[in-house]
Amino acid sequence: MWSYRERFVDCECLIAGDFNLELDNCSDVNLYVSSFLNSHDLVRCDSRSRYYGQPTYVNFALNHQSCIDNIITSKIDEISNFEISEPDLNFSDHLPIAVSVASNRVSSPGQLHLRWDKADLNSYYFYTGHYLQPYFGRRCKIV
Repeated sequence: MWSYRERFVDCECLIAGDFNLELDNCSDVNLYVSSFLNSHDLVRCDSRSRYYGQPTYVNFALNHQSCIDNIITSKIDEISNFEISEPDLNFSDHLPIAVSVASNRVSSPGQLHLRWDKADLNSYYFYTGHYLQPYFGRRCKIV
């Protein structure tokens, strides 16, 4: 993702998914992700909502909850209505999250759209595992 943000710096960006880490916690991995967000002017969409920091993963059997699902954007002013849903029927431990995007732009036929369903997931897992491995298990250094 870092290389795409560097390569397409003028493109607006919306990233959504299970980050598998709580962005507010203090760990080396979180600091690395926060560095990425800050250096590329990306903002959490829940930062201006009443849902900020609310759990998006809830496992009643393990008595565990955390905020690991996020939506990140480069245009926070075009984001409204961040919501965490709690449907009556949900077969996942993850709660659905959604935002409304207000934009007057029309996509051109040549506009680049990255699609995870067409991505090389094996390479993604290899590279993220390889580059983030040094950060796992280390404690945060408070300066």
